[in-house]
Amino acid sequence: MKTKSRKKLTVLLALSLCLSLALPVASFAESTLVNASRSGASYFITPWTDYATKSYLGSTERLDYGFNTFLINEDVAYAYSDGSIHCARIKNGSGTHNGPMVVAREDSNLEVQHSGTTVNYYSIAQ
Repeated sequence: MKTKSRKKLTVLLALSLCLSLALPVASFAESTLVNASRSGASYFITPWTDYATKSYLGSTERLDYGFNTFLINEDVAYAYSDGSIHCARIKNGSGTHNGPMVVAREDSNLEVQHSGTTVNYYSIAQ
């Protein structure tokens, strides 16, 4: 009888351990709300801006992005969501850069030094 109880306890402990490991990972899952990309040297000579919007389940997601030459050559992304925690993200020739993670109805602003000939701009939800 003790063997069955130990087996049940072992199974329950193993199951609870698996759940405790899986839940924190799931809580940090990301999803892309809006994304855009520009490729080619001609996009990164003079300043420009653009935007993209999407709607998800009643919330509006907006990504303003572009290239700025005011003080230095910069890739810029400004992310807004009225329904989720989110941040702006830029991937350029020097790597991946994240803006601050902010709550719904706040802007996540990101400006990084330009690098490369392909730049990807994102609004990421958590």
